[in-house]
Amino acid sequence: MTGAKRRIAVLGFSHETMLAAPLPLAGSDIRIWRGSDLCGGGLGTISAMVEALGSADVDLLPIMFVRCLPGGPMPRATYAALKAGLRERLEAALPLDGVCVANHGAMELTGLSTSGDTDVLAMVRSVVGPAAKIVVALDLHGHVTPEALSVVDGWAAYRTAPHEDAHETGLAAAALLLRLLADDLRPVTAAVRVPLLLPGECAMTTVEPARSLYARLRDIDRAPGVLGSALLVGFAWNDVPWGGAHVLVTHRDSAEAARTLAEDLAGEVWARRRDFGLAGEVLPVAAGLRQAAEDKGGALYLSDAGDNVTAGATGDLTGVLAAALAEPALSDIAVPGIFAPGAVHRCHGLSPGEAITLTLGAEHRSSPPAPLALSATLLGRGRMNDGAWVRLRAGHVTLTLHETRCAITGPDDLRALGIDPRAHRAYAVKLGYLHPGLAALARRHILLLSDGAAKLDLSHVDYRALPRPVFPLDPLMTWSAVGAAVLAGTATAGSAGGGTPRERHGACHR
Repeated sequence: MTGAKRRIAVLGFSHETMLAAPLPLAGSDIRIWRGSDLCGGGLGTISAMVEALGSADVDLLPIMFVRCLPGGPMPRATYAALKAGLRERLEAALPLDGVCVANHGAMELTGLSTSGDTDVLAMVRSVVGPAAKIVVALDLHGHVTPEALSVVDGWAAYRTAPHEDAHETGLAAAALLLRLLADDLRPVTAAVRVPLLLPGECAMTTVEPARSLYARLRDIDRAPGVLGSALLVGFAWNDVPWGGAHVLVTHRDSAEAARTLAEDLAGEVWARRRDFGLAGEVLPVAAGLRQAAEDKGGALYLSDAGDNVTAGATGDLTGVLAAALAEPALSDIAVPGIFAPGAVHRCHGLSPGEAITLTLGAEHRSSPPAPLALSATLLGRGRMNDGAWVRLRAGHVTLTLHETRCAITGPDDLRALGIDPRAHRAYAVKLGYLHPGLAALARRHILLLSDGAAKLDLSHVDYRALPRPVFPLDPLMTWSAVGAAVLAGTATAGSAGGGTPRERHGACHR
């Protein structure tokens, strides 16, 4: 291909899996874009990759992008079909000089010996061959495995939570791939797994210590020879052998420099492990609703954190709704986004203004059923995420029930349900931290310590595959980042103590 333009493919398979979620991922939770559909914009990291590569002097080949609502594991047959479709399109694009991949990093599949992300990346490498360069962009709530390190040349990852840098991350991944191709680099990546479990709400980059730790990445990026760095806090609710936080540093040619920088930052993360925690107002459900009742200012947002759909919880629990109904001083609250397909079907044929009596909670999958009798009036109906929804009024509560799972993350989602995002005194949404659109609207935010698969107290998770000890489950453990780096890349050949990606997993002891 001498003298020809570089051929670069763009693809992605993004799913944040909650293994403890009681329902497998449904078809309505999956969206797929193929070929030129990837060039239409609005796809976050993928769109940024297309933008950057499309303006470079390369042949851009958009392949396929699978994006899923966070949730339970994808059925294996569904995954196999999607992976086969991705492989077929990738093979049709051969030969390729490079591939830019947008994944999440926390895709897990039951019965698979490695992570779903690793399985996809290994497939990509097997198709494009050893000479092509592969760069991957991840969410900071993802993980890496030793196997993934062995097939990927470079990494980029979000540096903000709440996430506001999807575009920048895509641009960084594309720029790194172009640099690897231009200079024909085979870099080395040093990765350190830090034995630390952090729910995303405990590692927001707007507050300490994550704010300072993520700022350190900029310093690392400026070090001589460094091509990129990342800090992944991971997905704490999944019991997997690769669980924990990860530090990645990619260097153009020095295994020792990559190792030193990665271990130094991992040591800083570990040194500040006790500083991570929930920021802002955090209260049990009943106490949080009492605070909302006493607040007369309006636009107060509460997070039903345990049933956080954006972390993969089902969104079916009605505990916060029941508590809101039981708080008479709370004169006006909106509770949108409850997954209750049976109740939605009961409302079929009902006209706006008509009354109905429902029993919610009998459909709970995330915990034992907790029936809640509800006398309500239908206010409106529509469709979201390929499923019907109804908006009801029950006493002082406006609520929406949904046939399919959905995530209410921004003001446009509320407006689509006929709910003014500013007009109600309070709102209770199935999130943890507020996503940027709602955070900009909220005059005040209270995180509720509610029940559910995304419950922030990790003691409810039955960890068996996760390497122990790990903080904070084993609070008295000690650990050192020195000597903990796993090295991958052709530059590791012959480097002292490097080993293979499978051989070195850190120095952790009691």
